Amino acid sequence: RHYGAARRDSVHNTYRDIFRVEQRMTGEWVDAILAGHAVHPDFAAGLRVQRVMDAALRSAADGRRVTVDCGDAGGGAGGGEGETDYAMV
Repeated sequence: RHYGAARRDSVHNTYRDIFRVEQRMTGEWVDAILAGHAVHPDFAAGLRVQRVMDAALRSAADGRRVTVDCGDAGGGAGGGEGETDYAMV
């Protein structure tokens, strides 16, 4: 869906076509904001992903399970305040 008419001959050309020519992802995101529409993924989704990535790094560094509380980031798998959405091993 995101590739549209983008060239697939090299990573550079694919990136250029998707983000600059096709206006995919970033352009669509900006247009939705300017039009006042809800955007997904939103900043709360980005925060949840960042928390999981940080937990994965801690888990690998410490060699232990790390639980991630993503409830206050809105939405998500559980989405309730203080609810644990993910756990890393």
